[in-house]
Amino acid sequence: MTINRSTSVIDWLQQIQKEERIEFPFEIKVTDGEMELEFPLSVKFILPLIASKDIDIQISVTYHENIMSREKVTAIISHLINGIKFIMNSKLLDTKVLNDIELLSEEEKPMVLNLGKSASFPAAGVNTTQCLHELFEEQVILTPQKTALLYEDGKQISYEELNRMSNGLATVLLQYSENQPLGIIPLLLEKEYAPIAVLSVLKSGGAFVPLDLRNPVARNMYIINEVNARLLISTNNLLHQLNISDLPHVKIICLDDVEVQRSIEELSSLTSNAKLKEIVRVNPQDLAYVMYTSGTTGEPKGVMIEHHAIVNSMIGHREEYVGRSELRGNHRVLQYANYCFDAFLGDVFTSIISGDTLCIASQDRLLNDLSSVINHFGITRLKLTPTVANLLDPAEFTSLKMLILGGEAVPNHLIEKWIHHVIVINIYGPTEATIINTTKSISLKNTNTRSIGRPFGVNRVLILDENLKVLPINCVGEICLAGPQLARGYLNKPEMTAKAFVETTYE
Repeated sequence: MTINRSTSVIDWLQQIQKEERIEFPFEIKVTDGEMELEFPLSVKFILPLIASKDIDIQISVTYHENIMSREKVTAIISHLINGIKFIMNSKLLDTKVLNDIELLSEEEKPMVLNLGKSASFPAAGVNTTQCLHELFEEQVILTPQKTALLYEDGKQISYEELNRMSNGLATVLLQYSENQPLGIIPLLLEKEYAPIAVLSVLKSGGAFVPLDLRNPVARNMYIINEVNARLLISTNNLLHQLNISDLPHVKIICLDDVEVQRSIEELSSLTSNAKLKEIVRVNPQDLAYVMYTSGTTGEPKGVMIEHHAIVNSMIGHREEYVGRSELRGNHRVLQYANYCFDAFLGDVFTSIISGDTLCIASQDRLLNDLSSVINHFGITRLKLTPTVANLLDPAEFTSLKMLILGGEAVPNHLIEKWIHHVIVINIYGPTEATIINTTKSISLKNTNTRSIGRPFGVNRVLILDENLKVLPINCVGEICLAGPQLARGYLNKPEMTAKAFVETTYE
């Protein structure tokens, strides 16, 4: 017999309402038998017509064993009984009472909540003392001469050089600000400049917002005005993408300008990490960046991420990707994502806080000759969307050890294509919760691509109903993310922030 798995669970239900509080001794009994079913699960209540304190309720359950296991059926009935007990012990059966129904028992709730934590939570701890650039500075001390950035023309920048250059540009930014708060600094750049610019803004105490080169001029101008920018970092060849005459209040720093480059070089040799910290103090609760996303509304929304959020995200990334590999500190990571997506930050900082080498190629090469780029650099760790990964032949790559898939649902045929060649990890997470929140390492024994895995690091994941109640296992609900990786909110959109970010507790 064919049964649609989306068919309603309830076949028939008789309801009673009673104001008097009474206790009901419920008992679950499962017996074997065979019968034809129209529903995967049929539940019948047999109740007397006149309620009394000696009321006897019988529940008859029939289910299709090829679709539902006995354990799952028993769990469903237990939750049903929990709901009935709650209703019968309520003085007034109204909407408020129904919204308050708890299907989970007190014994079951800790187990369900624990499933929403990473295996290391809370042993991993929440980092509340560091800023993002400080994680990089720690790595500079450990591996000063290692290559941090590698370009396709062979140019290399060591960890020590990258630190000096970013210190120099950070000092330039502070000089341009004339002792005023830097605020949010828009970046209109090609990706070769992006890592240095991002580090410099963070070290100077500002926050950055990337402007997409593919955006209409009007959208980038909207972002510049909404963040109330006073400084903007770009290059001369890209300024035609802005209406400069409409930005008289914005100072523009072009990184390809000879005078700017000379200032960066001079100041980089004079400015240490310690000296910068004497000039400007950056706190973990300060804004690190704003990432614009249209989401489902089509209206640009600036997601505000603080330092502590991305610090905890990057520490989790490092343990999840780098910690499980024999190449720790020796990965070559391709910077593939557009710098206007937070996946870019995952690529960059997971690499440069781990002693790895970030490999940077032109956008044209990435779009038209990706396989050659991977082999040219000897890439070992690669993060792509499933759509792009499906265009590649894994047999072509001898250096690749790990493929990370995110941004889209992962089809089974893609796993079958890659699983015999590399470690495959499925990731999930929205911009509002700082890049990614769950990971699933896919193995030959378990190629279930419908699972987004479990939280990593300090993330928490809960499945809630529309009333923000924690749902039992196997119930349909909404994924809700919690923990220190959550954004501050949406820039200049308090109502939207209040709707999306809710303060509550489930312990």
